[in-house]
Amino acid sequence: MHSRLDDVSDAVVCHGPRSVNSYSSRPDTLYADITQRVDEHNYQNASSFIPERWYSRPGMIKHKDAYAPFSMGPMGCIGKNLALTELRTLTARLVTGFDVKFAKGEDGKRIMTETLDHFTVDPGDLELVFTKV
Repeated sequence: MHSRLDDVSDAVVCHGPRSVNSYSSRPDTLYADITQRVDEHNYQNASSFIPERWYSRPGMIKHKDAYAPFSMGPMGCIGKNLALTELRTLTARLVTGFDVKFAKGEDGKRIMTETLDHFTVDPGDLELVFTKV
């Protein structure tokens, strides 16, 4: 018989502090790999730690729908609301704690002309400069 616990134990692997490529974790950090059954069918170099695949190397993602960080339905992530609250708090602190302006050469048009609308929005590039207030 197959249970949800089998899925969880297969999907989460915990490690102590580590260094991968140029990324290092703090000594008091527990690092969890949430594999979500990644394979070469969905991601190029699927078993390698390459965070750039999510922001500057989108060609490494073969099927964007394979990544569902919060999942859906009644068995979805219990921490989703907390994570979204953290994002709202971070955004509020950035907006209130920094003056934000366009970077040199940026006019704000690319975010409008390069944004792709799928089931979710994939915004175009926007280069900004943050100066602490």
